[in-house]
Amino acid sequence: MEKTVSGIMLTVLLIGMLTLAFNIQPVKGWTGTVYIRADGSIEPSDAPIITYDNVTYTLTDNITSSGDGIVVERDNIVVDGAGYTLVGANYYKGVDLTGSSNVTVKNMKIEAFDYGIWLEYSSSNTISGNNITANLESSIYLYYASNNTISGNIFTKASYGIRGFGSANVISENDITEFYCGIQLSYSSQNAILENHIATIEYGVLLSSSSNNTIFGNNIMANHQNGIEIDYSSKNIILGNNLTANNRGILALSSSTNTISKNNISSNDRDGIWLVSSSGNSISKNHIIANMRYGIFFSNSSNNKLHHNSLTYNTQQIYDTSWDMSGYPVSVNTWDDGYPSGGNYWSDYTGVDADGDGIGDTPYVIDADNQDRYPLMHPWSPLPVHNINTGLGYATIQEAINADETLNGHTIFAEAGTYTENIVINKTVSLIGKDRDGTIIDGDGTTDAIRITAENVTVRNFMIRNEGSNPGIHLYYANSSLIENNFITNTHDAIWLEHSFQNIVRRNNVSSNNNQGVLLHYSSNNTIQENVVEYSGYANINIYASHNNTIQGNIMQHHWLAFIIHYGSSKNQILENTFDGEYAIFSGGNKFYHNNFLKTFSGAFVALNTWDDGYPSGGNYWIDYVDADVKSGSGQDLPGSDGIGDTPYIIDADNRDHYPLMSPYGAPQFLTYRLTIATTVGGTTSPTIGTYNYTANSTVQVTAISNVDYIFDHWELATVNVGSANPYTVLMDSNHTLKAVFIYSPPLSPLSASISPLSASINLGQSVSFTSAVSGGTSPYTHQWYVDDNPVSDATSASWIFTPTASGIYYIHVKVTDSKGNMTQSETARVTVAAVPVGGYSFPVEGSIKADPLIPCLALVTVSATILTAIKRKNSKKNKIFS
Repeated sequence: MEKTVSGIMLTVLLIGMLTLAFNIQPVKGWTGTVYIRADGSIEPSDAPIITYDNVTYTLTDNITSSGDGIVVERDNIVVDGAGYTLVGANYYKGVDLTGSSNVTVKNMKIEAFDYGIWLEYSSSNTISGNNITANLESSIYLYYASNNTISGNIFTKASYGIRGFGSANVISENDITEFYCGIQLSYSSQNAILENHIATIEYGVLLSSSSNNTIFGNNIMANHQNGIEIDYSSKNIILGNNLTANNRGILALSSSTNTISKNNISSNDRDGIWLVSSSGNSISKNHIIANMRYGIFFSNSSNNKLHHNSLTYNTQQIYDTSWDMSGYPVSVNTWDDGYPSGGNYWSDYTGVDADGDGIGDTPYVIDADNQDRYPLMHPWSPLPVHNINTGLGYATIQEAINADETLNGHTIFAEAGTYTENIVINKTVSLIGKDRDGTIIDGDGTTDAIRITAENVTVRNFMIRNEGSNPGIHLYYANSSLIENNFITNTHDAIWLEHSFQNIVRRNNVSSNNNQGVLLHYSSNNTIQENVVEYSGYANINIYASHNNTIQGNIMQHHWLAFIIHYGSSKNQILENTFDGEYAIFSGGNKFYHNNFLKTFSGAFVALNTWDDGYPSGGNYWIDYVDADVKSGSGQDLPGSDGIGDTPYIIDADNRDHYPLMSPYGAPQFLTYRLTIATTVGGTTSPTIGTYNYTANSTVQVTAISNVDYIFDHWELATVNVGSANPYTVLMDSNHTLKAVFIYSPPLSPLSASISPLSASINLGQSVSFTSAVSGGTSPYTHQWYVDDNPVSDATSASWIFTPTASGIYYIHVKVTDSKGNMTQSETARVTVAAVPVGGYSFPVEGSIKADPLIPCLALVTVSATILTAIKRKNSKKNKIFS
């Protein structure tokens, strides 16, 4: 019996020792590295991965590897983990997708590698549904990776969840926890970081030297440092994120022209938003609530625009640590969007709103140089349409107008965006868009885009479209309204006044409408002023059975029929307009003066009108008037020039301009021409592609901007190659189309960089001279040296001298960017700096020593052998006693 017990104990001990020595894991299956070759074969042949259709490769067992786990050399395939685990030895890459494209990796657990998945020069791959955990450096590393989708994965326990640099990648709906940094991208652009859950780590999302990325809809919470940090980064969009219970919600360091909007930034341990040396950023529509120190913290950050934010119950709403030599704050920012759009909501604002317009009657004062002139009385709604008076928000413009809370005299403000709806305004309201280029009302063509049936209505700052046979804006029995600063295009009649009086139509751009630009129909006593009306299907301005209207300061161009007055229209004043087209007058009793007629008249007159304002005010400028100006006076019979022709301009037998002007009237009203800018694949332009109006005979410079791996080749002006000068200057003497042509030109070899020396030991006060060598990519190159991962100011040459100011160990590397925006990083050099000369003193070195697993094994074996020997001796002694 005792022998049996001894045997059992020995067996148990040996199993324990082997487990301790070799760290056997229960998931261990097949061991080795699997290669999916370019020809579709799998090596080695006994690897636990199969394919039935030569497209989907499926794991059939766990894989343990001391090197790379799975190396994919083939494009256009699916690697399905089928729930199995890929385990490494804390080195190498779990799945290596170097050079791969259109590969899907899914349903796999990947753990204990250096990098879970490695994408190098990889594009259009999909990483989804994986559990990537306990990898040393990062779950996923991007190295010149573009157009990849990383979605629906679980990342835990590594230094970084996703790290690297690349462009146009989509990182969405991942769960990222227990890291130093959830997502870090450097020198990266056009990536989308969407709806991820990032929690309980140091940094949530970190962008460094990156531009034109979008961070949208992420839930970033309970992180020990910053929820989102952008360093030396520009033109990024941080939109609609939830940033809660971090140290700081958002930090911007030396970053400009970013958009921070519609985020919920609440209950952070220190600050909601912290700006350091950052300018030109737009910060709007954020809810900044109950942050423990400051709502927004400024340090040397000016020229930022902040509006429509709600700052509520922060310990202190705003704090500025920036002071000039005289003790004045130097962070000077804009705190409102003008009236009636308004500024921000402040929970500690103590002013009143006596006039009930939803805006405080006195400014919210931050300091002597910063104040919100139009503080909101209500928090800004997250919905896009706002009743400024009540603070309520709505999804559509019509919903806002119809609301019971919307009363006569209220202002409806619409944020930038497209509103696909046909609107009826039957209340006395002001409908204001954010701006007419970005706030679009797109009717469906079945009826008017905007139909106004109330009085004293204002419509301002919209682009209005309405395909079909209906108007853009239709005033129907509507009086005393203002239609101002809109762009109305692609409708039937752009602006139609029907039985409407005493309205003002002012400073609109009316272009490319199918029938008429502005139509007055049985409408009198209106003012049509300072509009640009062009490219109308029938007439730019048409007056029908309407009286006592003032048509002033308009430009009517680019159509054969610029202007028409039908029968029954009289006592209209037409003054200070520019007509670049024909005109037809069928009704008498109207007065024309100070107009510029830039085309020879060939229309018809059947009634008598007045064509001048007397002397010396004068008449009109006629491009085909050929007489001289050597006389003056009301009878043009006195010596001396007076700017008026000596003889009348004869229109027909009944109509003449008695005092024709010798030059265009007043401030020059220049014609405009269209420039359409286009590109081939591979780049963009500045100004960006699109159609623009420019003053006739002006010049426009257009710059071509290449994408990565493309170069600009030449311009085509109306399909004619006009060379490769960049920028190219266009003379706007007519309508033009300019196209930038790019060609694909990848680098002959990948960009790489090395530095020398890779190690050095010096005394404090000495220096190390570093040099870099670059190959591949496309010259010229730019350099940035780093010490301990921090960029060194002004260290941007191919060589650099490092002079440390304190003893210790330093790690040095250089990042190199080529002319196409490709970036690489050198290996890391180690510099040891001693405080005293080597050999001057000696110190004991203390530190933990990693035990070899065989040491405890041997100890355990020794103890076990001793116990067994003792048992054996005791048994032998007992046997002797009883024998």
